[in-house]
Amino acid sequence: MPVSNTRTDEARQVAEYWDRIAPEFDSIYAGNKNLLARRLDHWLRKDMYQRFDWVMREAEQLRPATVCDIGCGSGRFVSSLAKCGAHVTGVDFAPEMLKLAGQLAEREGVADRCKFVQSDVLDWKTSEVFDLVIAIGFWDYVADPMGRLQVIRKLTGRTFLSAWPRHGTLRMAIRKVRLKVAGCPVYFWRQALARCSASSTACGRGPSDLAMTKLLFWISAGTVVYVYFGYPLLLWVLSFFFRTSFQTKSITPSVSLLVAAFNEAAVIGAKIENALALEYPAEQLEIVVASDGSTDGTAQVVRSFAEGKAAGRVRLLDFPKNRGKVATLNDAVPRLTGEIVAFSDASSMLGRDSLRQLVRYFADPRTGGVSGVYRVLKKDQSRLGLQEDFYWKYETFLKVQEAKLGAFTGAHGSLYSIRRTQYPFPANDTINDDFIIPMRIHQRGYRIAYDPAAVAYEEAHEMEGYARRVRITAGNIEQLQEVKRLLWPPRPVSLFCLLSHKAGRLLVPLAMILLAIVSVMLVRHPVYKWFLWGQVLFYALAVLGALTALRPGFLRLPYYFCMINSAFFAWIYHALRMRRIIPSRVELDQLGNPPSSS
Repeated sequence: MPVSNTRTDEARQVAEYWDRIAPEFDSIYAGNKNLLARRLDHWLRKDMYQRFDWVMREAEQLRPATVCDIGCGSGRFVSSLAKCGAHVTGVDFAPEMLKLAGQLAEREGVADRCKFVQSDVLDWKTSEVFDLVIAIGFWDYVADPMGRLQVIRKLTGRTFLSAWPRHGTLRMAIRKVRLKVAGCPVYFWRQALARCSASSTACGRGPSDLAMTKLLFWISAGTVVYVYFGYPLLLWVLSFFFRTSFQTKSITPSVSLLVAAFNEAAVIGAKIENALALEYPAEQLEIVVASDGSTDGTAQVVRSFAEGKAAGRVRLLDFPKNRGKVATLNDAVPRLTGEIVAFSDASSMLGRDSLRQLVRYFADPRTGGVSGVYRVLKKDQSRLGLQEDFYWKYETFLKVQEAKLGAFTGAHGSLYSIRRTQYPFPANDTINDDFIIPMRIHQRGYRIAYDPAAVAYEEAHEMEGYARRVRITAGNIEQLQEVKRLLWPPRPVSLFCLLSHKAGRLLVPLAMILLAIVSVMLVRHPVYKWFLWGQVLFYALAVLGALTALRPGFLRLPYYFCMINSAFFAWIYHALRMRRIIPSRVELDQLGNPPSSS
């Protein structure tokens, strides 16, 4: 409902814009909408309804005989005030808006108490003095308000009601972009709703979104800080007061070391050699490689061991079709003979005593599974090796502390073990077997241990790749489906850890974007200005880290942090492209890989 500066290009832009959208804008106030449309309007245009209600409440108390509405637009305020008995003059310079205002006054039966003037208030020549002057939705389109304020104050001997465009809000930013695209200038001021006496300069504040913007800032900042700093600190403190103890004993039950492999010919020979060298009784250990439709000679390498020097100790399960890791595990586990099944990745090399360390926990009949840990090798020879090493040490700390509390949020796929009789046979399209398999056993009442002494080594380059990060994100989404299984029978500690550890990680990318937006909106406030500059520095380091190998290595942590969190948006893209919230393991395994030539 605009008035702008007289005969300037900017004024013409404002007038043309409002003449162009007059019917569309007036429809906002239309009463012939369904319930959903009305609710949506009240949510999206809450400020407009608040301003209208505020003016009508003030008018009811003041009971003015004469009213002037500056920037009256389509006349909604004019007609409503006229229906209350006032004689109302509406001033606007957009002719289409005034045409709608006149039609509304006719429909409402108050045309005899309404007068409309097409003019800028600076050019309006009148000697009238009104009991009440209002300027609602007027200042948004005025570059310099002081001259008009002086004119308006002369128009009333009693009260002036004005609504100032709110500064520093999310809606402000969206609206500014929208109107800029539409070719209409718009301005924002720090003062919110104001009720000013004509004989006094005192102004009062009305509702403002500034507090909400600040709240959004602290919620988004708090989310990032809690997930990556607060939660680990809380776990560490709680572990001193609440600790689950595991009974361990040196035992040597029969163990089946199961390796599911797809096109791992480059590493599978070294993996078998590593398994044969483990310090575990040979008669108690079978090494089984399940080839998931490999086409690169993986099965031939394994067969050479099974039929050669490792005959009787190594077995090959050669499945002809690539169906995904969990489908392969589901077919392989029933064919195993060991009391304990140890799962390991083909590229992970196990510490010589890793199996002995794992099986100690199975001396306790309450233990259903045990996880080992990652260690990163040759981290200096990989682009992000140092950052990956830091990340997995951080993850290991979290999982150790969670296990101390009796909680479980995931094993390490490089090495974890379960009782064979408790294998849960998850769905074939499961992404994270190292989470779902132990979690289902945990939900049956068994405890899952975490042993940092059972080590699996993996070279840093094997742990890199953006596609791998997208798979981890999709796995985190999948893991949230287990929340309902922790509600009943209730497992509050595991539920708390799962939500803080896994769900929290999914919220961080959104929180980072929201934090950046609201920081820009609050830049004029001293404290928030420094937070904004801190983010500018952080993201500048991230960009530099993506372009060059910064030294020392910790300067690349911003890039690594942004990279792992951006995988959330890549997951959204792939989920939309594949038309599934959780793409299959096979589809995810193919991300970033060249298409097969076969």
